[in-house]
Amino acid sequence: MRFVTRLLAFVVVILAAFWFSVRNGNELVNVVLPFSRALGNLTRDAGLATAALALYRVWPPLQENAVTQEAGRLLGGGPELRRSARRQQGLIRVYRRRLAGETR
Repeated sequence: MRFVTRLLAFVVVILAAFWFSVRNGNELVNVVLPFSRALGNLTRDAGLATAALALYRVWPPLQENAVTQEAGRLLGGGPELRRSARRQQGLIRVYRRRLAGETR
């Protein structure tokens, strides 16, 4: 039964990845993958947690926005700083925490 649950969860993640990649990768990167990773960790389903993290690590960059452009410019980095969605999210975090003075 555990195998069926894992397989079903994995299929859901893959289908969600396909669906959101067609529509908009933002929802996948910001909602579906973190939720899937957390669910995998909570249920001790290493397969689901690993699959969600693996997809997050290789997801292509999302649409550029003013924050990622400005952070890249201020940090002196070229396009390599924004070559994946994961790196873009890192830039946003650095920008908000260090460059824009956000305290949380």
